[in-house]
Amino acid sequence: MRKWKSCAAVFAAAVLAVSAAGCGGGEDFDAKGYVQAVLDAKYQRDYAAYAEMLDISEDEAKEDLETQFNDSLESEMASAGLTATDEQIAQYQQMEADLRAKVTYEVQDAVKDDDDNFTVDVVITPLDSYDRLAEGIQAEFQDAVNNGATQDDLTQVFLDFERECIDNGQPKDPVTVTLNVTYEEDGNQRIYSIPDDDYMTLEMAVTGQQ
Repeated sequence: MRKWKSCAAVFAAAVLAVSAAGCGGGEDFDAKGYVQAVLDAKYQRDYAAYAEMLDISEDEAKEDLETQFNDSLESEMASAGLTATDEQIAQYQQMEADLRAKVTYEVQDAVKDDDDNFTVDVVITPLDSYDRLAEGIQAEFQDAVNNGATQDDLTQVFLDFERECIDNGQPKDPVTVTLNVTYEEDGNQRIYSIPDDDYMTLEMAVTGQQ
């Protein structure tokens, strides 16, 4: 069993097309609202603003984002050397969603640069759940093995201990992550998005690993 270290679940970037015609291009784009909608959908599973922003149904938004999230976590579990049943994978996915839903964040006002790109600071108060997990999981594995657990049993040991860490997680000091909201020209539209590297930094902060 490899030493457990959780990797950030990576989401495909939500992109938003807006007309570049009219009042100075970027002035019409609500970068703060865009970031708020993306974060609320990803972490609180509140899809209303996200779906409206992309002109899709809430059901479509839910299916898209939750499929991305669940697929990434299933791959993460396999890469950690944990053999899991479908039920255990679902248990892990739910716990990771629960962890993110407990984290608080505050989206700050957007700042536009001279090129009509934006930066948006997000103040995040993560939990120490992953710290607890990293510090204690090897002892949990060793104790289980000493009591006769097999390799296959260790997946449930991990899941039970992670649930304990999530349930007992305490707030850490707030951290600020700066997200870049940039665009590319596409005819008479600007296609706005958040870079993948920024999503990774955000995810690491949300899970308390920054």
